[in-house]
Amino acid sequence: MKAQPVELYNPAPEKPLKGIQEVVINGPSAENVNLFYRGFAENTHDALMLDLISSILSNGKAGLIDINLNKQQQVLRAGAGYQQMKDYGIFSLNAQPKQGQTLEQAKALLLDQIDLLKRQFRRIAHQSHRGQQQVQAAAIVRRK
Repeated sequence: MKAQPVELYNPAPEKPLKGIQEVVINGPSAENVNLFYRGFAENTHDALMLDLISSILSNGKAGLIDINLNKQQQVLRAGAGYQQMKDYGIFSLNAQPKQGQTLEQAKALLLDQIDLLKRQFRRIAHQSHRGQQQVQAAAIVRRK
């Protein structure tokens, strides 16, 4: 067999997602809620960020979901993850509600953790910006 060049996988772009697509599946398993978001192409900055975010949310020990939902028994179990593929990735959040809790309540608890993460990132960005301004001001003062 003669060696041939390998063609790189070049996926066709998919149409943008429009709105939320909800699928209800009935089966013998316990109720759970899964939220999936389309990720980004392999080896992109955005894909790496989603992988990092999934680890900040859920890493089995000290993620936001681990501490705020699982350890405090707000739900039976919850988690987050990111699965990377060549063309797109899949960012996921999941929770199994405890007895007497609805799927909507479990979903709201997951989304609360996303909001908490957003607030923390904004606070850090604001502090970083203030720190940069202070460094610039100190440099100007030193020049004089």
